[in-house]
Amino acid sequence: MENNDFKELKRFSNLQKHFDSFERIGSGGYGYVYSGIFKKRGKRYAIKILNYKDDERRKADRYRFENEIAILTKIKHRNIVKILGSYSSDAESYYAMELIQGNSLKSIIAKNKKLNPEDVVNYAKEICDGLIAVHAANIVHRDLKPSNILITNDTNTVKLIDFGISLSETSLRVTEDNKAVGSVQYIAPEILTRSAPPSAQTDIYALGIIMYEMLTGNVPFSGSNHSEIMLGHINAELPPIPDVNVTIPQPLENIIIKCTAKEPSRRYVSATELYKDLETCLDPRRAGEKKLTLDDKKNKSKNKNIFQNKAFTISFFSVGALLIAIAVVLLVLLLKGVL
Repeated sequence: MENNDFKELKRFSNLQKHFDSFERIGSGGYGYVYSGIFKKRGKRYAIKILNYKDDERRKADRYRFENEIAILTKIKHRNIVKILGSYSSDAESYYAMELIQGNSLKSIIAKNKKLNPEDVVNYAKEICDGLIAVHAANIVHRDLKPSNILITNDTNTVKLIDFGISLSETSLRVTEDNKAVGSVQYIAPEILTRSAPPSAQTDIYALGIIMYEMLTGNVPFSGSNHSEIMLGHINAELPPIPDVNVTIPQPLENIIIKCTAKEPSRRYVSATELYKDLETCLDPRRAGEKKLTLDDKKNKSKNKNIFQNKAFTISFFSVGALLIAIAVVLLVLLLKGVL
């Protein structure tokens, strides 16, 4: 295709200088994704182009984009999409990366509805391996979700993409109004409540939600609006996974339960620890494993709330006073010899 087939590309002079034969892959709020042939090498790459459509957000959007470029340049790993090069100016910003011939995990789940435990574990291990490299670079992805995970056609290799809202030691990513960022179906409770900063456990939580979705075909917390979904992450228990101990091993559900614990401290300490558990969760020698139950903190809280309830307190002391009064009357009658 000729460059002038895409009107939005005409204004990107540096892009036109180095690439041609563009083909559209997709678009979103950030801008466009095309594939194009790098003239110097004669090889086709994927190209992510920032669209400066809002002057008020230009500075923040460019900072986010350059942050993503810096992260991809820093991390070299088979499970992280490989960047070729980049260009950024007030007029245009883009980066070129390897062109993945494959499908997103989102489309794979949509097509198959439910994945078998073996595929779930294999995908989860590759995602986990990518996270190990990300966290080793002191980076938190923060937007891990099936649409940001690509699976290659030839080797079934996982590639993590879209580090636009990731946090590194030298970056601070917030939205315009300082609200929590991330995809609501996969965002950890502590981010929603702002009770803890983003951490490796934030990504581990998202991976737990993704594993649940791969096994069941649905995310565990849904609703008619974002608020309902967020409340599910904060307050609701993880719905049981169907067919556990039938087609789904209990150790695999236990991994998901631990990944999605409400408290970050109750999740895996690291992606490395999670990876080691994934390596053995399908081992028949773990077949007798009991369902993981986190501590009774919630039940204790419920009991505490009962005693703090005003109606309960009034009833408790009223019944107590009545029993004492009856006991006094019986004692008096006993002393008078009536009884």
